[in-house]
Amino acid sequence: AASVQADKLGVSYKYSKWGEVENVASDGRDFTGPVNKSVNLNYDFSDALSLSYNYVDSNYSYVTSSKTEYDMTRNNVQLAYNKDGLKATAYYIDRTSEKYTSTKFEEENNKNYGLDLQQVWNVNEKDVILVGGDYKRELYTPNGKSEQSRNDYSVYASYEKVFDDKNTVTFSARESWTTGAPNEYNDNNFSGQIQYVHKLAEDTNLYASVGQSYKMPDLHQIYKTAAGADLTPQTGQHYEMGLKKDIDANRKLRIALFSYDIKDNITAKKNDNMPGGFEYTNEDLKNTGIEAEYSMNADKGFGYNFAVTYGNPKMRSTENGITDGWVNDCARWDLKGALTYKMNKFKATLNGSFVDDRASNSHEIDRSFIVSLKADYKFTKDLSMFVSANNLLDRDDVCFLNSSGTTEYYYTPVNFLIGMKYSF
Repeated sequence: AASVQADKLGVSYKYSKWGEVENVASDGRDFTGPVNKSVNLNYDFSDALSLSYNYVDSNYSYVTSSKTEYDMTRNNVQLAYNKDGLKATAYYIDRTSEKYTSTKFEEENNKNYGLDLQQVWNVNEKDVILVGGDYKRELYTPNGKSEQSRNDYSVYASYEKVFDDKNTVTFSARESWTTGAPNEYNDNNFSGQIQYVHKLAEDTNLYASVGQSYKMPDLHQIYKTAAGADLTPQTGQHYEMGLKKDIDANRKLRIALFSYDIKDNITAKKNDNMPGGFEYTNEDLKNTGIEAEYSMNADKGFGYNFAVTYGNPKMRSTENGITDGWVNDCARWDLKGALTYKMNKFKATLNGSFVDDRASNSHEIDRSFIVSLKADYKFTKDLSMFVSANNLLDRDDVCFLNSSGTTEYYYTPVNFLIGMKYSF
């Protein structure tokens, strides 16, 4: 990787290659790649206006009894303006996916372009009003078929009302709709959210939030719907309340109770027979739980953070117009911790992630415990060395289970990365 900044112009290039990993899954498949190449360009016309371009080419393959290879390229152009409360973003995205096997070649292309506008006003030096809207044009060319298109629109607004020094309420709303979809597959939705914040003390806040979510399937998801499924928009109801406390400049405490219920969640499932290797279906999801995090950051010496989440995640299938019963899905316990050390020119972080009592579509999965280490040392202001080690304990824990429960995918064995960074 290398980058250079010349006044208003920034240019960077990155190349990475991951070799072959054997037996990445219980069916004996091997994995090669990815080989990633990326280019980034950025130009600042002024403090308010900038233009960016990103290109990525990624290639990888799976090998079981035969070889399946994927090559994906992506172009992303964005023009952004931000001044005096006005934000405007115009963008263009082009993504092509190619799939090769010993007997056939498949290709699909997605193009999106659009515009997002929003304006913020301060009222009475306290209250804040935000109004915005966006438009997206979707173009999708399935393998060997004619191009399909759709228009996506939305308008949204929020109002943050400060009642006094201790109480603030924020109201938000969004209207979304589509036009011009193939086979008149259009939809519209209104969703809203309200959030209340109460300041117990200068460093302690209580908050509560009730909101709705909505997502229309993308065109490429509709055309890669699983057999027997009728892919529909997903809608959700979300609840959260919690406490945020800054004990001092270095120590922070966060506690939250949450609950959500999502109908027709758009879910990706691995299917090597589809272009891109995935198909999509709807599943209902729900979960209720609690999460807590405590952190202590230090400018020198040791620091740490610890987070724990406990919930009751469940899902039910809605394929073929039939709704199955609720089954366990994902993990009930999720514990994460990190220990950091900083001293002069040296910095290191040891991370650990422990997941237990987990399942995928009612299929039980063993607990996992993955540890990683990152460290870097600055020889001079311009020269530094970095080291990272992933899956430090070299565990063959399961990271993913396919929906049928027949194939387990494993974390990559212990691997190391050593490098140098030089600025001039």
